[in-house]
Amino acid sequence: MRVFHDPASSEYRCPGGAVATGTAVFLRFRVEECADPARLSLTLTRKFREEVSEISVEGAPECGSAYGFRIGEDVLSAPGVYFYGLRCGEEMTGNIDRITVYEPGLKAPGWFKNAVIYQIFPDRFAVSEDPRVVPKENSFTYASVNDKPEYLKDADGEVVRWDFYGGNLKGIEDNLSYVESLGADTVYLNPVFEAASNHRYDTGDYEHIDGLLGGDAAFSELVQAMNSRNMRLILDGVFSHTGRRSRYFEAAQRGEAPYAGWYTFRNDGTYVCWWDVADLPCVKELEPSYLEYTVTGRDSIVRRWLRAGASGWRLDVADELPDEFLEALMKAATEEKPDAAVFGEVWEDGTDKVSYGIHRSYFTKRELHSQTNYPFRERLLKFLEGSMSAGQISGLFREDSIHYPPEVYYSLVNMTGTHDVERLFTYLKRITRGDVRLASGLLKAYSLVQFCFPGVPLIYYGDEICMEGGTDPDNRRFFDWSRAGGDTCAWFSGLSELRRSEEALTGGSISFIDAGDNIFAFSRAGNNGKYFLCAVDRFGRGPEFILDRLEENRSNIKPSLDFPDNFRYNIVKQADGYATLLEIV
Repeated sequence: MRVFHDPASSEYRCPGGAVATGTAVFLRFRVEECADPARLSLTLTRKFREEVSEISVEGAPECGSAYGFRIGEDVLSAPGVYFYGLRCGEEMTGNIDRITVYEPGLKAPGWFKNAVIYQIFPDRFAVSEDPRVVPKENSFTYASVNDKPEYLKDADGEVVRWDFYGGNLKGIEDNLSYVESLGADTVYLNPVFEAASNHRYDTGDYEHIDGLLGGDAAFSELVQAMNSRNMRLILDGVFSHTGRRSRYFEAAQRGEAPYAGWYTFRNDGTYVCWWDVADLPCVKELEPSYLEYTVTGRDSIVRRWLRAGASGWRLDVADELPDEFLEALMKAATEEKPDAAVFGEVWEDGTDKVSYGIHRSYFTKRELHSQTNYPFRERLLKFLEGSMSAGQISGLFREDSIHYPPEVYYSLVNMTGTHDVERLFTYLKRITRGDVRLASGLLKAYSLVQFCFPGVPLIYYGDEICMEGGTDPDNRRFFDWSRAGGDTCAWFSGLSELRRSEEALTGGSISFIDAGDNIFAFSRAGNNGKYFLCAVDRFGRGPEFILDRLEENRSNIKPSLDFPDNFRYNIVKQADGYATLLEIV
């Protein structure tokens, strides 16, 4: 049996994309070499958390080799991911595609969808004089901000003394004008609560800001300063584990209630910890007293910091958090602050994520507004280095537009980088074999796509000045203030201004254009009739070459944008020969 089906075409799937529960969907297939067409049926396999159920839908032949199937409202009445294929007698196709069916009502905050986020690793951004700063025991501070970070570990690989540069919240407050100059209106901070380490993912006390950062008073002043600039703050929530030196775990070791019930201790005195890192003992997230303390209580951690001025939470290792915990957190956050944003650290396609044998329901239930879009970064870098063709990357991005609910798709967090991956400029320098000028051009091409693509752009501190660094801890160097305000800073500022001024680049529909294996091209169409076309040539052969290729492939452009054959354009942005953004006029 041979089958053709294009889920991106309204001829073959209507409505296209993810749908709310109780929506009817029509599917069409062209089928050849089916031994018994009279027995042709559609098979649906619903996956929701640990549930798997199978449904069969009878179809009707249309004409020739075309067969249509109507999936009724009652069939898609429950949230989940429905994988579909065809059965002809005993012959089956396997899964052809899937339909994401989500609970209606989840709506990402408007400010978040239109945001430009600047991520700051608090210890590594800026130091300002603050008498409230409290030094840490058993730590050391680098003599120079130009020193490269290193871990001091013992023979077993455990950190014996944590290293710091002394970055603090007052330093961030004093440099908000710089963040603002990039066009960023939202700051996402890596953890700021009391902890032993420099990364602070080993929370010691959720109720207080780390003394080395200036404490609770410094946080209040930072929030006030951001409010005066109409800027927003997102906090990092680490709720799957605490620190070994936390007040909670130390109390649990003494057998104190309720903390003793938060952790899993073994008979030999060891305990369950995150990825076998002894510093990070895992918690039982659904243990009632822990859930009340962090999420559901009237003065829970999630609520109290939103009340204190935060606008949202980024949830560390969302894969480790039970779906029920995420649902409760979303409910608490949006009750406390209706426009609070909640997004999770997810490294893969969040609509088909399986974690610990459970099919996750991040977006089919009301759990997350968004996720960290690591696939965006991975694919775009693979295209730029030549290990993925333009057709391949377009196909994967097209699948995203079908599988994610629209509210989520337009809220995906597209990063230049994060504290967990190699620095963007270091990666691009490897592509260009060390040529700084060419790597700078690729960085501009990458960011042009990032700011013109559906989703929320995030700039990892220092990527805008082409800071370098390998993996942790090298990607967490101190910010190089001697390079702030240069050419690439102006480039990011211009992209932010453009994105903010053009509705088509935030909420407009997207179409992917075939312009050859080495040119990745897509268009954005706004509700106001404006069209933009972005094209990236990974060989950097200049705007004229790109325009020639687009001219040759005009037939691939016209159907998706529906503008006349003699269309004209204005060049809006050029990224050193690597990328061009056109406005169709």
